[in-house]
Amino acid sequence: MRARLMLPAALAFAASLSAAPPEIRNVTPLPVLTMCELATNPRATLVNRERHEERESFGVHAPAVTAAATIVTTTTPNAGTIPAPPATAGFRPAYDRLVVYPSDAGGAVGRTQIVSVTNAEYTVHDRDGKRLMSIAPEQFWFSESAPAGEYFDARAVYDRVNDRFIIAGLFDVSLTKGEMLIAVSMTKDASGEWARYRFRINQTLSSWDGDFTRIAMTRDAVVITANLYGGDASLGSMVYVVATKDLLTPSFPLKLASYKFGGPDNVPVTSYDDPTIYLARAESDYFDVNVLTPSGNTLVAVVKSPANLATFGGPWRAGNQIGLSYLIDCGLPTLHAAAIRNGVVWAVESGYSSSPLRASVRWWRLNLASPATTAQSALIDDPTGAKSFAFPSIAVNAAGAALIGYSYFAPDVYASNGYTYIDALGRTSPPTLLKTGDSVYTIGRWADFSETMVDPTNDADFWTVQTYATALPDDSHPRWATWWGKIQVPPARGRVARK
Repeated sequence: MRARLMLPAALAFAASLSAAPPEIRNVTPLPVLTMCELATNPRATLVNRERHEERESFGVHAPAVTAAATIVTTTTPNAGTIPAPPATAGFRPAYDRLVVYPSDAGGAVGRTQIVSVTNAEYTVHDRDGKRLMSIAPEQFWFSESAPAGEYFDARAVYDRVNDRFIIAGLFDVSLTKGEMLIAVSMTKDASGEWARYRFRINQTLSSWDGDFTRIAMTRDAVVITANLYGGDASLGSMVYVVATKDLLTPSFPLKLASYKFGGPDNVPVTSYDDPTIYLARAESDYFDVNVLTPSGNTLVAVVKSPANLATFGGPWRAGNQIGLSYLIDCGLPTLHAAAIRNGVVWAVESGYSSSPLRASVRWWRLNLASPATTAQSALIDDPTGAKSFAFPSIAVNAAGAALIGYSYFAPDVYASNGYTYIDALGRTSPPTLLKTGDSVYTIGRWADFSETMVDPTNDADFWTVQTYATALPDDSHPRWATWWGKIQVPPARGRVARK
């Protein structure tokens, strides 16, 4: 795992994020097959195998700031605390059967089904938690021409317009020959047919590979990003843009726009009702938003937070657990997810607070129409250092309320997960446990990310999938499992459920 090179504060804006016009690529689809057909492919035996996600680049992380940029200082919301909305449903979609770690809890919720993706297995459940299908990553992405290698960092989204599921992931062979993987369900039934695509991250240099996928949907497109490693000294990231309509015609090559950026950790912003492609980044106390266009990118806003969140080094073992002094890895500081509703951007990142050392989560909120007067940020933090919050994700509903899900570590519970709710008025709930762990965890690596999304049936409630510690019957080995929880938001006046 590579260490991040940090800049002195005075030099924080020395570099700018920029992308050249995209390369247009056409990717030939693999055969369209059902999950049952894909499950007949060979399943690799991976024991005590660490998937290598979240390796940091040697490059410098710096906000996309030019000399003319205006830096806005955020305010910390001075809002009253509200009760947390309740978790009204939940189930375990996956667990670590083969001691493959970390977990990487991804997935998407549809109107009738829920797709879950981890480094160990992909599953399909109905919304009541009944399992309909389970398949290993190497079975799902199998191709006769593909070499043996690692499948990892899968993420998923739900296309609410066309009632489809979309999965993106990564593949490499001993940190070389990296490939991007994209798949879309051909109907609303995720256990049925899937169109699948796989293509080299770099078409000429076999030493390139990718890491840490992020995925978001806009009104018209799917945006996927990944960090880059190898090849040459100019390490950075890739941004892939695919028109949603093109994913629905698998009999033709998939056309996508491929952008190469000089900096890593670009976060695509979920924008269901907006065709604009936004990218967000954070570093130290700064957060910036860019718009991606066919000719490159344009800076929209830069804000600075007074809520201190150290982005030094890492990852650090800062996660406490009951009955054991062994601390759990809380990951590298990074911006994890972002969403925009009604012109307001929300984002969430992980990092560390010091004296005492603990993992914390910071959220950002700003109205792009008036960032100077609306920018806000705050920490989800325990100043005593006993509790840590890590691997966050965020979603925003139609009313402008947000839910942040995260891993939760404390000395009085096994490794668990929880959530914080922020209503449309900016009032926050206290950190609330979702699923408590039931076993000690001593592997070290925990997760890289989680997923939180709005329920597509009413655009009000939330679902979040998170990691927790567990143990299988008659098994002393520490293992992880993932948990889907539904958070039911108090009804808003005039809210009508979507069919």
